[in-house]
Amino acid sequence: MLKKLLISALVITVTAASITISSYAAFVASATISGISFSTGRAELKIFGNIGYTNAGNNGNLTFTLPGPSFEGIGPNWNTDYPLKYMNTGPVYLATSLRAVVTSDEANLADDVMIQVWLWEDVDGNGSIAQGGSDTVTEVGPSQSIASLVSTPLLLTGLASGIPQGLIIRFSTGDLPSETQNKQLTVDFLLDGTTVAATP
Repeated sequence: MLKKLLISALVITVTAASITISSYAAFVASATISGISFSTGRAELKIFGNIGYTNAGNNGNLTFTLPGPSFEGIGPNWNTDYPLKYMNTGPVYLATSLRAVVTSDEANLADDVMIQVWLWEDVDGNGSIAQGGSDTVTEVGPSQSIASLVSTPLLLTGLASGIPQGLIIRFSTGDLPSETQNKQLTVDFLLDGTTVAATP
């Protein structure tokens, strides 16, 4: 009973105070900000069809899907570099990553074919990797198997809208077991973009 009485007294006290305060507000003015609208952006990444085009948008050179290369007759201690470029074509800042989806693997080759990635800034935009020249190349993590990229995507970099980013992907093998002879591995690589707060 006491608790109820105290609450009632509190309400009465606050109400009385409110009446007392509002009695001083004799003049009231207001200003209005009208029509504030909010629209969501979209996350969108596209790949360069031709990495030698400097102005990808105007050349119609951007695509969501790019046919991958075919590496035939590989053996032990083989390697090759595969350059590509992609762009954030949406309005929001994205954190980008690379992951693998194995579509067929006849002899667990995904465990034997290794991948290593470098961020590549093609300074002159000609699509050629300038060894020791003006281009900037930054390693992203150590070499790892393609199979490891299936379960754990490789974080690449943050990308603002309209900014192209180059990658150099090195594929390699070590000692291949004999059961991998005349076998085939087919892999899709996916570039993912996730919205994050832009870094200053």
